[in-house]
Amino acid sequence: MSQQMVIIGAGLAGLSAACTAARQGWQVWLCSSLPSERAQSVMAEGGINAALDTQGQEDSPARHGADTLRAACGLADPNAVLAMTAAASALVEELADLGVPFNRTADGQIDLRYFGGQKKKRTAFSQSDTGKQLMTALIDAVRRYEAEGTVHRLNHHDFLTLLHDGPVCTGASLRDTWSGESCDLPAQAVIIASGGLHGLFSCTTGSLADTGAVTAELFRLGLPVANGEFIQYHPTTIASNGKRMLVSEAARGEGGRLWVKKQGRPWYFMEEKYPELGNLMPRDVTAREIWYHCQAGETVWLDLTGLEEDIFFRKLSGLVADCLLYGGVDIRCQPIAVAPGIHYFMGGLYV
Repeated sequence: MSQQMVIIGAGLAGLSAACTAARQGWQVWLCSSLPSERAQSVMAEGGINAALDTQGQEDSPARHGADTLRAACGLADPNAVLAMTAAASALVEELADLGVPFNRTADGQIDLRYFGGQKKKRTAFSQSDTGKQLMTALIDAVRRYEAEGTVHRLNHHDFLTLLHDGPVCTGASLRDTWSGESCDLPAQAVIIASGGLHGLFSCTTGSLADTGAVTAELFRLGLPVANGEFIQYHPTTIASNGKRMLVSEAARGEGGRLWVKKQGRPWYFMEEKYPELGNLMPRDVTAREIWYHCQAGETVWLDLTGLEEDIFFRKLSGLVADCLLYGGVDIRCQPIAVAPGIHYFMGGLYV
């Protein structure tokens, strides 16, 4: 008889775990308060870093690791970072095989763009809507296992608590938000993939449905939490419906420039202060520099008006549409005012 696994959360992490577990013979219960189409992962835009080296820059996983550790100011675990960079290229290729429509070069290879803190072009992307395309491919992949009967979905179910026998986890307790009824799911393994804490903040780019309630309940039960203070701010966001809308790093990866007005003229402060990487310094540095100017009462502008029309059409069409719809600005013709916003939660349950 197959072992049973419960996965809490049906975003990119939960779907990926479900695919892997089902492939290995587990019976999987995939549980979430919202359907996958409304998961936080859909909102990711810019791309995924991997040293694919399709641009002839002599990139490698070791160089990718070195850039990542440098951007982490020495705080990252080198073993974890180097394992990630070693695995990244094969994972991106696997996602492409699943059907993710990554942008391609003229000779058919996965295209790459520059991203913050990276000295090489190593960010694979699908226009400026990478998260939507990743989720579409993984939702389809999981549906195949659903059709086979190895993955069972429980949408509109809130996590209540873990079932446990002393220190041993034995399953999860859930509540159907439509009927109000509770149910217990026994399992030999439980994976928590419940997302961040965006619902606690107003200046966030993320889904306000991600309240952090699952992590809080597990912390109450005594599970350790690590690196909870590591909250990443994205440098470039705009106000939207009481929260913040992401203006993807892809904009700067394709040549967008940050400036403030000094003595009646644009001052490209990132390019002057950080000549090596300029507008693509790591996000903590760039967000902090923009924040300083905002605190001084200055408006920080992101300017893409110098980009070729083909870049907007092939690589940034989603961003153009979002800025028009939510910001009322055509970024092809005029700069857009930006400010930092809470974006990503690096801490969580210690695993």
